[in-house]
This record gives sequence, C-alpha cells and structure tokens, in this order.
Amino acid sequence: MSFQPNPGDEIYISQTKYRVGQHPAAPGMAYAQAGRQGTVYKLIPEHGGENAAKALKIFYPKYRNPALVYQSERMEIFSSLPGLQVCSRLVITPETNGTLIAQYPEMLYAVLMPWVNGSTWMDVLAHREQLTLTESWEMAKGLAAVGSSMEQKGLAHCDLSSPNVLLPAWRSPNHKAVGSSSVELVDVEQLYSPRLDPPDIHFTGSPGYALGQPVHRSSGGPWHAYADRFSGAVILAEMLAWSDPRIVAEAWGESYFAPEEMQTNSARFELMTESLEANWGKSAAELFVRAWHSDDVRNCPTFGEWLVAISMLAPEGPKTVSSPEQVKSSPMIPNTSIEGHQDYEIPVFLSVHELVEWARKQEESGNKELALEGYRKALAESPEGGDLYTELSAAVQGLTAVQVLMPPSAAEPKVQPSTRADARQRKPWLYTGAALLILLIGSLAVYGMSDTSKSGNSVYTNQDEPVKQSAAAAPPKTTTPVRSTVQASAASKDQQIRQAKAEAAAKAAQLEEERKRQEAAQQKKDKLRAEAEAKKKAELERQQAAQVKYDRQLQYEKYLMWKQEREERLAREAAEQKKADAARKAKLEQQKRVNEQKARVLAARREQQVIKLNASFNQAYNAFKTGRNDTAKAYAWQFLDIYSQDSGYFSKKATLAKRAASLKKFLAKNSAGLPDI
Repeated sequence: MSFQPNPGDEIYISQTKYRVGQHPAAPGMAYAQAGRQGTVYKLIPEHGGENAAKALKIFYPKYRNPALVYQSERMEIFSSLPGLQVCSRLVITPETNGTLIAQYPEMLYAVLMPWVNGSTWMDVLAHREQLTLTESWEMAKGLAAVGSSMEQKGLAHCDLSSPNVLLPAWRSPNHKAVGSSSVELVDVEQLYSPRLDPPDIHFTGSPGYALGQPVHRSSGGPWHAYADRFSGAVILAEMLAWSDPRIVAEAWGESYFAPEEMQTNSARFELMTESLEANWGKSAAELFVRAWHSDDVRNCPTFGEWLVAISMLAPEGPKTVSSPEQVKSSPMIPNTSIEGHQDYEIPVFLSVHELVEWARKQEESGNKELALEGYRKALAESPEGGDLYTELSAAVQGLTAVQVLMPPSAAEPKVQPSTRADARQRKPWLYTGAALLILLIGSLAVYGMSDTSKSGNSVYTNQDEPVKQSAAAAPPKTTTPVRSTVQASAASKDQQIRQAKAEAAAKAAQLEEERKRQEAAQQKKDKLRAEAEAKKKAELERQQAAQVKYDRQLQYEKYLMWKQEREERLAREAAEQKKADAARKAKLEQQKRVNEQKARVLAARREQQVIKLNASFNQAYNAFKTGRNDTAKAYAWQFLDIYSQDSGYFSKKATLAKRAASLKKFLAKNSAGLPDI
C-alpha cells in the first residue's frame, strides 16, 4: 500500500502513536514538503502536541540506503550544536518497525527527526518579502554563527542552499526559546565529518549557489570540510542585501543570482557589491567579492570572518531602505569647500541626473552657492558635447554671473521653481548676451555720470569768471551766451545717454524675444518627443500584454496536458498497486501458514531436546556419584552438544541453564563436581 495520508490519519512508529498534521495553507491536505531526496511529512504525537512534532522523511527509491542507520547513529552527537537539531534521527528498519514497513514498503529506511517550524530562505526570496535592516542583520549573523560553530567541529553541510536554510525566528515572537537558534539547517544527509563515511551520491551544489567553474572545486570532491564556504557567502550576501529594494526587484527567482552568471561580472554582481558597500560598508562587500572571485573554496572567507564582520555592523533600529535614492544618498560628506556653508552636505553615490535634481532643489531653496557646487560636480562628470553638458554649462554661467553682480550681503529673493527650471534650459549664448547687456548698461551709466560731473564743473567755472569780470568793469550781458552754450552741451550729453539706454533696452527686448522663441521651439520639440515616447510605450505595453496572454494560454494548455497525463498515470499506478497489494497479501498469507507450520515443528523438536537434555544430565550425575567420571564426562558432552544447537532458547529456561553451567565447570575441573539440580 502506498503512503498517501490525509490530515488526522494515525500511524505507529516504535510503539508511539502519531497523527498526520494538516497543511496550514491548504486545509484538508496533509502537511508534506517534497525535496531533492524525498518527501517530509509532519507528524504530531498523541502526547505532546505541536511542540513535540516530528518530521518523517520518506526517501525516493535511489536514496533508500541501509547505511543511513549507521550514519544517523554517528550524527546524533551533532544535534546539540546550534542549527543542527535535525541530526537527532531515528531510522525505520525491518527490525524496529517491520509491521509498518510491511504496510508501507516505501518507509524502509525512512527517518524520523524533530520538526522545525518556520519559513525557508527560499520562501523569502520567492515571495519577494523585503526585510528590515535589523532582520537582515539578525538572519546573516545567525547563519554565520551556525557555520562558524560547524567549521570549528570540522563539519560541513555540503548542500547549503536557500531551501535547506530554515528561519524559525523570522517574524515569530513566540520563538525565543532558551538555546534556540535563529537559523536551522535541514537535509543533512550529505553532512561532512571526519567521523562519517562519504555518501553514495554526491551533490554538486544547487542552482544559484554552486561554483561557476568545475576547476574551482577541491580535489577532494564536493564532500569536504570547506564545501559550504562559497554557497554560504552567497546566502549571507543575499540576507544582508535583502533590505535593499533594488536587490529584491532584480532577483532571478529562488536565488538572487541566475545559475549561468555564477562567478561572472554580471549586472547582478555589480549591484550586489554596490548594495553591500552602501548599506554595510566595505568589509562586507570585500568578503563577498573575495568569495566570488576565489579560484578554490579554501580561499573563500571562513564563517568566522563573516561572523566578526557582521557583528561589527549592527544597525541602529528596524528600518528599511525605501527607495534606490535613499540608498544612494545615505552616505553624506560635509561640503567644506564653500565658505560659510560648512553645515551643508553634498550627497555621494548619485548619478549625474540625480545630482542635477538635487542641485536644482538647493537652488529653489535659496542655497545658490551649494547649487553651483552641485552643478559644477555634475558638469565634471558629464560627457562634453551633449545636451546635458550644454544645459549644465548654462546653469553654471548663470549662477556665476549672479554671484559676480550681486554684493555678498544682498539678500537674494527666492525664485519660483518654474523660473529655475526655465533657467536650466537656456542656451549659453543667451547667458553671455545678458551678462554683456548688464555690463553695457552699467558702463554707460558710469560714463554719463562722469560727463555730467565734468559739465557741472565747467559751468561753475564759467559762471564764476564772468561774475568776477562784472565786478571789475565788464558789462553784465556777456554772461548770457556762455550759460546757453553750457546748457546746450549738457542737454546733448543727456540725449546721448537716453539714446544709449533706449538702444540697450531694444537689444534686451530683442534678446528676450529670441529667448522666448528658443524656449517655444524647445517646448515643441519636447512635446513631440514625449508624444513619440508615449506612443512607443503604449505599443510596448500592448505587445507585452499580448505576450502575457499568449504565455498564459500556453501554460493552461500545458496544465491540461499535465493533468490528463497525471490522471492516467495515477490510474495505472493505482491498478498496479492494487494488483501488487493482492499478490503481497496472498504471499503474506502463505508465508504465515509456512511460519506457523515451522513454529509447530520447532516446538515439537525443542520439546524432545529438553527431554534428552534432562536425561543426559541425570545420567552424568549418576555416573559421577558412582565414581565413573569418564562416563559422566561423556554424558556431559552429550548434554552440551544438544544445548549449543539452540542455546538462545534453552538459556531462557533456568534449570537447563544451571545444569549447562555446572557441566562446563565439571569438564574444566573434575574437583568441581556436579550438584543435584
């Protein structure tokens, strides 16, 4: 009979009654988890409840190995180590549970071990459940502690991967039991120890955690004390980086890395390295890079190195990194290059476009010096000749001109964001023209003031001299023509100034008109570009929707085919199983009859042998009492020959056992004599 239990079904293992547990996410179905080597069922003992639950692992045929008995006995000592409680195992054998195996043959060499509650690391990855910084740190520290403890004992899991790492403490407030570990390892059949024999079948690692090149494997094969270092480094990096939304978004599937990109300089590797350094510092990133590029697993960092590094990186509180911008802007450096603004900070790890946006916000807030510094930094990182380079050059020139023309003490009015955005789109020649215009007006004004000052002095001198002449003897009428000439000269200078100002205003109006025309053309160009991008995006979304629809239809058709094949296969298996069960039952009945007949024959033979044994002892005793020691020894040997043929049975009868012991002493030493038994 095949073992296909339902929730609540009862089963006896080593005289203990268990009932099959129910899957929490699928009421009405047994709690079962399929793995690489077999299927694990949750069993709840009759006395003990959920806290004493056991895991029953039924192996697939190729993994049912009698050596599991010896291996499990040797592994028992490791169950006291952190993270290895499943090493406490009971193997089901014909000697201990023959009736159970006769009922369910696939239970031969199945293993009963503690049930570990909690999600696997693969569950966290597959469901894209982002962690807080504190959760990432606690998980990574827990795994590093388990790995370090194992390394110190010369142990290695040898199949370390996301489905084999359980997290009983993750978001489980009731887990804080004394001595409990935040990380537990399962599927320990490949466990390495100098005390254990190598397994018959070696695993070369799981996808996303195995070494990328076969030459990197140790000459001792995948079963050795260093086998966990590379895969452990990958899982530790995943745990630390899973609080970064960029890492969660870019993950491949049941592991962060795709199998084909292991130990390559892929985009995921670059992002992982950047995230580790941004959130946890250079030490964590360097350990990961060292493992990733190691040419031998022995060169990978030990779990002890990871544990020391992670212990020094404890976060301040349970917070998450909410966006890529938050990740990049978290490390800040003070801007001490701008006098009077030492309290401001320029963010690092920003792209050029993000730095431009940050500088624009500083400009809107009135921090013009800091904005200018941000624009200059972005300009230095931009390729020459592009549109962005041109815009940044204009912004830098504009802010520089404003700083030159305005005194440091002048309070600059806050400009609206739209004006700032317009200023960033102006062309460099517009800024140059505006600056020249301002300088032209200023020079004309200075020139006019100088001429007016000189004219005033001339009039004063000409007026003063005629007055003196009039006082001496000259006629008073001579002063009128001189005064009119001076006034006409002053009026001419004023006219020239007004004309220069009018020309400057006209030039400014012309420049402003040209600027508006350029802005209108740019806006039209931007609008056309936006419309084209929107159209392209809509077409892409339509194609993606059609592809999704096609993929779903294809998956549904595959599902129907799989369902039909499965039903047919199950029907065949059921018929074959029924036939096999009937044959097995008939064979068992026949064997039972044969065994009963053998038992009757054996009982009769033993009864006759008991009579012979008693007679031989009595004859030996009588011969000894009459002084015939040789005859007594002959009967003693006759007794022991019959006794040795079935000593296991005869030794359970006290009288016969005593007689056998006394005869052995007698044969060894005549003086021992024979007691009357």
